[in-house]
Amino acid sequence: MKILITENHIKSAVFKYWDRKKSKGEEIYVDRKLCDLLKTDEDVLFTYLVDYLGGETNAIELTRSKLKQLPDRIKIIDSQFNGELYFSITEVGEYLDNLLDMFLPISVDCYGDLIGVDVWNDEEDEYDNVDTTLADFYEQEDMTGGWEIRDTLVSDINGQLFDMITRYTGISVSAEDFSVVDG
Repeated sequence: MKILITENHIKSAVFKYWDRKKSKGEEIYVDRKLCDLLKTDEDVLFTYLVDYLGGETNAIELTRSKLKQLPDRIKIIDSQFNGELYFSITEVGEYLDNLLDMFLPISVDCYGDLIGVDVWNDEEDEYDNVDTTLADFYEQEDMTGGWEIRDTLVSDINGQLFDMITRYTGISVSAEDFSVVDG
């Protein structure tokens, strides 16, 4: 005997799972374990989550609400740079929905102290390993180095926003406007 499991069966099961969590007072989110259990992609579960929350408009409003609840100064966790780095959300844009991307763009300021970074020393014609502020390090880099730093930090920030916001709302949040400032 074959059992046919349709997408509607999976969606119904996921909704029942979230209903049970919600009835226990637990916050609902897309869990990697649930993806593994159902052998489905996170993107499918994010679509279900948006539906569960009442549609795209409600999910976007929940995303905006969660962004407002974040502290003014957020420590960047698991950064590829050593030191105490932080970011602050300065602006939340309008939700973008086109054929390639669907996300809520945000503007961020990034700042903090770096420990043990290589800075070029023109006098010695070699790199020095120094402790410095992110703003000073960023300012000293050439255009290529600056873009690499920017891309690394934006990736770190977007990964953190994924875990803090997207997992709970299904709406992707992306640091599109990035600035390094003195903190």
